[in-house]
Amino acid sequence: MRYEIDQEAGLVRIAGSGAVTDQEMVDCVSALRRDPDLQPSMCTLSDMRGIEVAFTADGVARMIQVMEETRDRRDAARAAIVADSNAAFGMGRMFEMRAEDRAQPRFGIFRDMESAMAWLEAEKG
Repeated sequence: MRYEIDQEAGLVRIAGSGAVTDQEMVDCVSALRRDPDLQPSMCTLSDMRGIEVAFTADGVARMIQVMEETRDRRDAARAAIVADSNAAFGMGRMFEMRAEDRAQPRFGIFRDMESAMAWLEAEKG
């Protein structure tokens, strides 16, 4: 997994490819949360289309823990996850439910990029 901070758009883009493991998820989120270019109000768009789910519920819990520990690095911005496979979408929903009220930002899980972007844009409106 990799991330890119687009200062001009005020958006963080995360992309996964191939088999995404627990450690890759945790490492990506940890690095992002330490990045000095990350602004608390930036929304996040995670493109998980086409990934192979090699992460587990334990990995999701570890990622949420990192997010809780670095909560001060985020505000109430939104984070959209786009997943086209049933496995990735299901893991995204589990993550959304477990992270609710525990880790910033607020999450939404989508099947297509257009819906995800519309939800993120509504935040700016």
